[in-house]
Amino acid sequence: MIPPLLYLGVAGLALINVVIPLAILKAATRRRVWGVRLLMALPAVVAIPMAVFLTLWSVTPSRAYLTPGDQIVAFVVATLGGLPVVVSVTLIGSSLLHGRWIRLVVLAVLTVLASVAIGAFWLSSDLLRKPAIEHYTWSGWHGVVLPGAYAVGVLALIAWGIRGSARLVMGLIRRVRVAGHPRDSS
Repeated sequence: MIPPLLYLGVAGLALINVVIPLAILKAATRRRVWGVRLLMALPAVVAIPMAVFLTLWSVTPSRAYLTPGDQIVAFVVATLGGLPVVVSVTLIGSSLLHGRWIRLVVLAVLTVLASVAIGAFWLSSDLLRKPAIEHYTWSGWHGVVLPGAYAVGVLALIAWGIRGSARLVMGLIRRVRVAGHPRDSS
């Protein structure tokens, strides 16, 4: 079972390294003016992830077997691994805040279904290794909810990626159609 503090740690990395810099960029480019505000925001956007990486690198025990490139890759993977947690919390929070109860029910049902699927997978993989004399208890059943919520966050990220790609493709198709059929000027 994955410790709950690991979810909290990678969510914090994602929040600090991805969400906050993107919010700064969004605020700087709010009116689509590429001026001094954006130039002032860019160092903060670059400095935040670098500062977090250097802080974590100095605090963690010596990793003699990892090269600096491997440490950067591990940091990026841990940061991106926290995005589904941030997305899940954001979806639940925005659903509660805006009163979108159907969306909240859909999220809850998807979380329960994903939790049941993950729990069934864990049990089936554990049955192969467990001696016949051992038995299960219900004492840690709630530990499967966090991986279920994580899976829903992954699905939401995939859905957002597909939706964004579809919008991009449809916009390009629309531009090609408009460019291919010039309007009559008469």
